[in-house]
Amino acid sequence: MKKFIKRGLIAIAPLALSIGILYYLFSFLEEVCGPPLKALIGIYYYPGMGILAAVIILFFIGCILNTWLISHITRLFDRLFKKIPIFNSLWFCCVNELQAA
Repeated sequence: MKKFIKRGLIAIAPLALSIGILYYLFSFLEEVCGPPLKALIGIYYYPGMGILAAVIILFFIGCILNTWLISHITRLFDRLFKKIPIFNSLWFCCVNELQAA
């Protein structure tokens, strides 16, 4: 009997924990982004729009950081490969081909 209860708890615990974390995350996002959005659009506000606004904001921040991060990584490789004679010509051939495409 104990064995079946333990197995049931082990099977259900990750699902319950995931649901709890998602509920907390969504309610937090709604509390943070909901009131400014409600003040901005007034009567057209529906519950859940704060979560949507937060996801859109996070998406754009991710795009900006990705672009910023990729440019810094590319500059790092440019500086690194300029110092190595064999890779210098190979790297810049690849870069020129990619920029031409």
